[in-house]
Amino acid sequence: MPTNNLVVHTRRTPISGVFRIDPEDAISYLPEYLRKTGRRGRRRTTPNASFYAKHAPITLDLGIVSTSPENRVSRVEVANRSGDITVKLAPKRIYLDVCSRKGNVVVFLPRNFAGKLKLRSRHGQLIFLPALSRIMRLAKMRDRDALVFVGQAADQIDDGTPKSTDACELYSRSGDIVVGLSGEDTYKREETNFWKKLGGYLRGDVSVEHSA
Repeated sequence: MPTNNLVVHTRRTPISGVFRIDPEDAISYLPEYLRKTGRRGRRRTTPNASFYAKHAPITLDLGIVSTSPENRVSRVEVANRSGDITVKLAPKRIYLDVCSRKGNVVVFLPRNFAGKLKLRSRHGQLIFLPALSRIMRLAKMRDRDALVFVGQAADQIDDGTPKSTDACELYSRSGDIVVGLSGEDTYKREETNFWKKLGGYLRGDVSVEHSA
């Protein structure tokens, strides 16, 4: 059943499930302990749904359900300190804000996504999967951040401002950020632990450089 005012917060319990948000259901709110300035000093905007796991992975199937002619934008925030975050998105005017300190962020967009993507990782990679790469327009790309437009937002520009209905802001301090299209792209994280590196070395897959 669609809902609003959704707050799911845990410490070490993983969060997983299918969630449908109805922004017309009621006035959204935040608990008092979250009514503070957001990260990077920005004033926090009250979300329609908030998911937070302090030390656990988060896996979500998110969708927006609204029959109102106003067609409001729904804001969803997803964050943790450690653990991967994976979101499959089926948007209808959505602003998705995802943040992980120590984990990968993987987001799959629907084919009808129309809006902007802002990606930033301090120490990880920014990865655009093949199907998404074919339909997006790259506006800015640097080592640690990128700005791209997808769907109608990639083509319709008025006075230099893209006409977007959806938006995603994705951030990870030490993990990779991966974005693709739902049902078309796939992603499997490649583990790089000690035993895998050792196995690769024994097979001759890994070269070792010696310094004088």
